[in-house]
Amino acid sequence: MAIVLNLRYLLLLLLTLSPTFFLHPQNLANADDALIEQQCRQTDAPETCLQCIKSDPEATKKADKPETIATMLVACLSDDAEILKGNMSTLASSVSEDKNFKGTCEDCSKCYHQAKTKLTSAMDELKKGDYDEANHIVVSALINSRMVSCGLKIQSYKSKVPDDVLNKMRIYAQLSGVAMNIIDRLSHEKEP
Repeated sequence: MAIVLNLRYLLLLLLTLSPTFFLHPQNLANADDALIEQQCRQTDAPETCLQCIKSDPEATKKADKPETIATMLVACLSDDAEILKGNMSTLASSVSEDKNFKGTCEDCSKCYHQAKTKLTSAMDELKKGDYDEANHIVVSALINSRMVSCGLKIQSYKSKVPDDVLNKMRIYAQLSGVAMNIIDRLSHEKEP
């Protein structure tokens, strides 16, 4: 008799829960959207953060924890570094008369290349769960004297740099802050 009652409760429970899981699978995606929103809203550039994460069509499936969101942000940074490296290289090759501008573009291209390499290492550390090391690598890739100098010099040549390149540099700087913020939070949450 007790077994029959337990089976009835189990059947009732399954019938009650099944519409939630089988008829409304978007509820599971919404939970990931909520996590993405929550993580991005705690940064200085929430719209840039959301734009990066949402650029991945699988974002709501992948972004199931803050570590994954941080990895996705660093991947966006890495992609942007590759684009900016190419932009700077193209600018350098298109300039013949202004040697200083050409040299600045070449230096910036090298900086973005080095940043991309370091950002790949940071993604590896995030996947391992070593948030302090990932944070250290991201900081060293993004806030070093050569990278800062590159940004300042390019700003001084603003009239020679296409607006889309300047915009990509602005987004890269914002995304850098966002990634460091989220990784830093992961480091502090992990501390005992």
